[in-house]
Amino acid sequence: MYGCLGFSSSRFYAQAIAALITRTGRETLLKTKDIAETTLGFSVIYGDTDSIMINTGTSVVKEAITMGQKLKVETNKLFHCLEIEIDGIYKSMLLLKKKKYAALIIENHGTPDEKVSTELKGLDMVRRDWCPLSKNVGNFVLKEILSGKQREDVVMSLNEYLSTVGSDMKTGKTPLAEYIITKQLTRNTSEYSDPKSLPHVQVAIRMKAQGKSDSDLVNNFIPYVICKTQAEEKKKLSIGDMAYSPDEYLDKRKGLEIDTEWYITQ
Repeated sequence: MYGCLGFSSSRFYAQAIAALITRTGRETLLKTKDIAETTLGFSVIYGDTDSIMINTGTSVVKEAITMGQKLKVETNKLFHCLEIEIDGIYKSMLLLKKKKYAALIIENHGTPDEKVSTELKGLDMVRRDWCPLSKNVGNFVLKEILSGKQREDVVMSLNEYLSTVGSDMKTGKTPLAEYIITKQLTRNTSEYSDPKSLPHVQVAIRMKAQGKSDSDLVNNFIPYVICKTQAEEKKKLSIGDMAYSPDEYLDKRKGLEIDTEWYITQ
């Protein structure tokens, strides 16, 4: 309904009513937050569009559910066609910024199928255009942070792990597959306004020059790695200039070397 009313070319376009929808949603969310904090004395730690999250201060799941039910009853008194429900129970949570968090969620509580799984929202590990190395490091770090171990043990574990990863990268022990980034080429290479700044486009241009057709490239994922070359010292290179396909990297004649410092920094 919001899209129908808010789209300027829609036959039902009514900007004021579209704005009223988002305003009503915002007011409803803030009213729910106020009930949680003022009426029930709960600690609201996050809210997004149609939900709020509460730090229950307890590690007993039943107590957390009871608090959620209290909020549900108090909130639902206010509305006739709108209800709030308990959507999930998190064992631990790392809030980074809006729409970016990681958490351990308790599923199927009280049943033989009860389990704890990881939920990621908006983090780099769930994006395709990051290399496996970045995802593996991110997942390990999150697992340790959310593990429930003592802070000192987590810090020691991460220091040891990251030192090993860095050492393996610098000594060439990390396999090529770990460095490969993939990004989709959504249109013809000639249609990009600034191809120099887009690594996958630069690689696709060279692949096209080597005989690849548009149908081979457009809407497909282009793999590339970031390398340093002998010419790098002479001029400042853009990120596009540093991108090469895995096949180009494996061609010994090009004398390419993985830019480990770039990967470590990023």
